[in-house]
Amino acid sequence: MTEASTPSSDRRPLSAIGLAITYSENKHRHDPPAEPQHTADTITSDALDRLYERLHKAERAANLLADAHQRAEQVEDLLRVAHETSNRSEAERALAVQRAEHADAVTAETKRLMERRTKTLRERAERAEAALDRVRDLAEQWQATVRPEEPHPAARAVLAALDEPKEPRPHRHLPGERTSSTCPNCTHTA
Repeated sequence: MTEASTPSSDRRPLSAIGLAITYSENKHRHDPPAEPQHTADTITSDALDRLYERLHKAERAANLLADAHQRAEQVEDLLRVAHETSNRSEAERALAVQRAEHADAVTAETKRLMERRTKTLRERAERAEAALDRVRDLAEQWQATVRPEEPHPAARAVLAALDEPKEPRPHRHLPGERTSSTCPNCTHTA
């Protein structure tokens, strides 16, 4: 039933399903009459040819439909695999981003600790050099005050000790560093 043939009280637009049903109902009303039913005695060669032609068309249509269905299933499978791969790739990417962020945080913390350690060592070295300068000045004052004419043995020993190369001290481990059993700088015997 089309909109033009509906009663005036039912003039609202038809839905898509309603239109399809209406089209289907109207289509059959306007179709040409079906071919008459033939028997083996009454069929003509032209009618038989038309039947075979319709059969071939129906077979081709069925084959095309089967091929289309098979391709649709293949596309669905490919889409499913692509979706799974995408999900896996997204998870791997997220994990890589998380690892990179963690590595950046560790690098920043390591840099901060190294800067603090460098500053502390620099300050210790400056204090040690200042202490050595004070000891040298005191030793020279002592030498000049106590025995100006002859070298004072204690002052001379102190000045000699300040001028000698430093003997290596045993390696110390700070918290978080290697233990003495795994440190290549330690001279311990196990």
